[in-house]
Amino acid sequence: MQYLQDSGKGQGFAGGNTTIGVIVTNAILTKAQALKIVQMGHDGCARAIKPVHTMYDGDTLFAVTTGEKTVLDVNLLGVIAADIMEKPYIGQLW
Repeated sequence: MQYLQDSGKGQGFAGGNTTIGVIVTNAILTKAQALKIVQMGHDGCARAIKPVHTMYDGDTLFAVTTGEKTVLDVNLLGVIAADIMEKPYIGQLW
């Protein structure tokens, strides 16, 4: 919050925090399920990046599936996506 206040309401850091990512799975997903997984994946970014999802950056995640396996629990995939998306920003990527 202080960073936004100190920077003149975003001037000077436009695009500075843009995050782009891809969530890839082999699960068979509908568009709605893929969207939900991406939405939950954004939670991982929000845990680690400050500020995130401002009007000054273009945070985007894409979902890609090979469509090989029946998904048992979309919520579980979303939780895993959030955990995975958090790791690179806190230095825990494998």
